[in-house]
Amino acid sequence: MRPIILYVIALAGGILQALAFPFTNIASFSFIALIFLFIVTNTNGRLKQHFFYGFAWGFSFFSVLIYWIIETVHIFGKLPLLISLGAYLLLVVYLSLYPAIFALFIAWLFKKLDVNIFYNRLLLYLSLPSAWIILEQVRGNFMSGFPWGVLGYSLVSWQEMVQMAEFTSVYGVSFFIVLINVLIFFLIGSEIKYSGFKQFTLGKKEKFAILCLLFILIGGNYFMGSQLIKKYEAQINNESLKVGLLQGNISQEIKWNENFRDETILKYFKLQKEAIRSGAKLIIWPETSFPLYLLREDFFLTIFTNQSLSNNVYIIAGTPDYILEGQGNSYSITNTALFFRPDNLDQKKLPERYDKIHLVPFGEYVPLKKWLPFIDKLVEEVGNFRSGEGAQLFSNGAFSLSPFICFEIIFPEEVRNSINQGANLIVHITNDAWFGKTAAPRQHVEIVQMRSIENRVASVTAANTGISNIISNTGKVIKETKLMEETVLVGDVFLSTGERTFYGKNGLWLLYLSYGIILLTIIIVAKRKDFHT
Repeated sequence: MRPIILYVIALAGGILQALAFPFTNIASFSFIALIFLFIVTNTNGRLKQHFFYGFAWGFSFFSVLIYWIIETVHIFGKLPLLISLGAYLLLVVYLSLYPAIFALFIAWLFKKLDVNIFYNRLLLYLSLPSAWIILEQVRGNFMSGFPWGVLGYSLVSWQEMVQMAEFTSVYGVSFFIVLINVLIFFLIGSEIKYSGFKQFTLGKKEKFAILCLLFILIGGNYFMGSQLIKKYEAQINNESLKVGLLQGNISQEIKWNENFRDETILKYFKLQKEAIRSGAKLIIWPETSFPLYLLREDFFLTIFTNQSLSNNVYIIAGTPDYILEGQGNSYSITNTALFFRPDNLDQKKLPERYDKIHLVPFGEYVPLKKWLPFIDKLVEEVGNFRSGEGAQLFSNGAFSLSPFICFEIIFPEEVRNSINQGANLIVHITNDAWFGKTAAPRQHVEIVQMRSIENRVASVTAANTGISNIISNTGKVIKETKLMEETVLVGDVFLSTGERTFYGKNGLWLLYLSYGIILLTIIIVAKRKDFHT
């Protein structure tokens, strides 16, 4: 088969994988999308060629998944269209390297192993899912990390299938997806007879065994997930908190415009009063929704304090702040959440604060600034933001909140660490106005759903332009707003009992096991002569 056809097959597989995510959310596509990559890597040819097949798969996947980057950078980042397109393509190219490396690893194994031998196939059943989640974890940590598009999130819309995350985290769901793809590939691959494809055969008994295993894995996981959902829904107790999530719907074009500051502030105070009238005991403003340095504005600080005290409500407000550096001649901006506690404010104390730790590269800081000085000229909207010093819990006697600002929620270990410090509610504040009416806000929501499942802790999100929501500890969206509407969402959220999940206690155990599997695979395979040329 000609290489051009193999590239088309790889591209088709990547597109199918992207369609498993929002908007389309055809979750079942995740169980077949990687088969396309396995088919093209089990062909004759140099390893370099297979690397590019993997790159093609990744390019089509990521280019569809994060298409919204162009709008974000061009319209809201105010960069020229060509530069925005270039930034988008550069990111897609970088992300595509990970499936390319995965394809290279597959091709190397197919080159070394006779897959007609059962034990070699068993090695592939374990090593391929392991390699995939290792690469996802590396992508999520290298150079600040960008773990968007982890395969496990593609099943969030199929709630029963992702409940396993309380044991394995999102990476375990990815492992499960890749394993299903591998099994189906071997089931159907033995029937593929086109020129250039490395032929292998499976006996009728093994084919039947794979069919049974697929039924057990998919059916068993679904059954387990449904039982876990029933279990946690039955455990809902009376310990709840009524929250008010403010959604001012302030467009990014006017968010920092001085001519609209008073209007923005008045709009949010109006929404806050509405939340108080509806009985909310915890009111949450979105990320940097207060368009001034609130801690430096005594007049507005007094208003927040008085409203918290007089109504006996707790308020979390997103605001920028700054920290003087050196001799006071320079400063750095912080992306800050302030916590107004009525039991502390009557003692004339300032609100507690949390400064965002995990900053957005090229959005809040410029990575490799010393080596890429020209980048700073291109992204004039990027502020000189400073990272916070550590995690912070906002607590009183009844609840303990773990605040996360925007980008931070996509890092599972950061959320797990905060939950392990005693948080019984995840609070997420964000400004998704950057994304416009794209698939990105819904993709963001599904990431938050996964964090709630992993830790069995409910979450609330206050988003400037939406989607604001209340999510249960099973990942179910209890209430949510629409995109681009001015509203306040008031509802009850049930607090965690404090019992940690298996993942919460043991962290990324499956990932560490996967490293061991890959090391063992390399030791076993490296000494062998090529089976295929």
